[in-house]
Amino acid sequence: MHKPVLYLMICGAGPADHIDRVIKLAHVDGWDVWCLATPAAVEHFLDLGALEARTGHQRAGRPALPKATAVIVAPATYNRSTSGRQALPTLTS
Repeated sequence: MHKPVLYLMICGAGPADHIDRVIKLAHVDGWDVWCLATPAAVEHFLDLGALEARTGHQRAGRPALPKATAVIVAPATYNRSTSGRQALPTLTS
């Protein structure tokens, strides 16, 4: 049986420094976590190598992302939440 897939979309705000906590909790509950991040999150808050080590996945898009069971946007910044579906294409891996 396959694990449920969680997309963890990470925005560029201070709490992104602690995204490892969300990954750990999701793993404990049996989720297969795939991280996607905004350009600001990558530039200012994230260590992509550490994310890869924690999730066991290469950067998104290599290989193609599996179908998600659930999505979490965290930290959900005001800009991201007000831009809605238009924001999704700006997410990078």
